[in-house]
Amino acid sequence: SRVPVRESLAKLVGQGILIGGGKGESVRIRDYSPDDVRHLYEYREVLEGVSARAAAQVATATDIARLEIICQQAASEIPDCHDKRWQELDQHFHFALAEASHNRRIIPQLRMLVTECRYVFFVFPHPSTDSQHSAEHLDRVQGDHLALLELIKSRDAEGAENRARTDMRKSAEKVLHLM
Repeated sequence: SRVPVRESLAKLVGQGILIGGGKGESVRIRDYSPDDVRHLYEYREVLEGVSARAAAQVATATDIARLEIICQQAASEIPDCHDKRWQELDQHFHFALAEASHNRRIIPQLRMLVTECRYVFFVFPHPSTDSQHSAEHLDRVQGDHLALLELIKSRDAEGAENRARTDMRKSAEKVLHLM
């Protein structure tokens, strides 16, 4: 019905993903300036870092196993670098990282940011690159995920936070370069 759709659209407008939505006004997906992208990734860097720190402190064996499985599945997708499945697995890795923090404040915020960043990085139009470059990029991201996972497994909270923050800065630079 219209009410749940209207409420959902209002929520997305409130989160800044959509713009418009005033009385009688349509909504549309926002355009992202380089400053918008920088601000988005700065916010994500903070939350991702805190989430990684918390995960290193409190992640259960199940949380770690979930992250390992996602990494294994993502590694098998790298040769077919245009496959949407790798993109989904990347998103699932970050969702699982948030869940492993067991912080009920961080989880929904980080999920929202990961979804918005995925839109900006994978959906927002930017110049395409060749498949070898894409495969190399995915391989580097996969290595970043594995390095972060090792820090979480070894309960290195400071190292995990620093790694997650560094990885987000690299992602921001990549998106800004593509813009």
